[in-house]
Amino acid sequence: MTWEVTTQPTAEPLSVDEVKTFLNLTSNEDNGMLEIFIKAAREWAEKVTGRALLSQTIKQYFDEWPTGQFTLGISPATSVTSIQYKDSAGATQTWSAANYTVDTVSIPARIVPTDAVDYPELAEVPNAVWVTYVAGYSTTAGVPADAKAAMLQKIAFLYENREDIPINGVGGSYRVRSADALLFNNRLNLL
Repeated sequence: MTWEVTTQPTAEPLSVDEVKTFLNLTSNEDNGMLEIFIKAAREWAEKVTGRALLSQTIKQYFDEWPTGQFTLGISPATSVTSIQYKDSAGATQTWSAANYTVDTVSIPARIVPTDAVDYPELAEVPNAVWVTYVAGYSTTAGVPADAKAAMLQKIAFLYENREDIPINGVGGSYRVRSADALLFNNRLNLL
């Protein structure tokens, strides 16, 4: 599944003040760094769980029309904005909403085509079909408490360990470095 966030959340699940309380900080000196750690912790939590913690717009791509239904990869999906595709001439088209029903109750959410639908011919290109949808909790109060707690733990680790450190390694054994671990969620799987 290929997807991208096209509109980021307008807030974060945790405020700087909440994090400062957790870390027992009273100074405003590190507020900028804490904002970076909060965003990094949210993005980490979203990648690990497959859930959008706050409302954001997702564009998910498919190489071809699905057999059966579309399954949306990021939960909780709250609405589908559009389904678009490249037609056989390479032009971008919007598939009519009359051709499908959106199920946002299920996790993962799904899009079920109507019984009588015939899929249009696609261009023979990768990512020929894409669904734009909104996923995530609408308020910070809606974000699960365990996700916030995990974020606080991650932020505390980042705040207390500002340099590369060995993890589960002694002497010559393989060591995972914290900077590498932060980038791991963004790496490409190369052949």
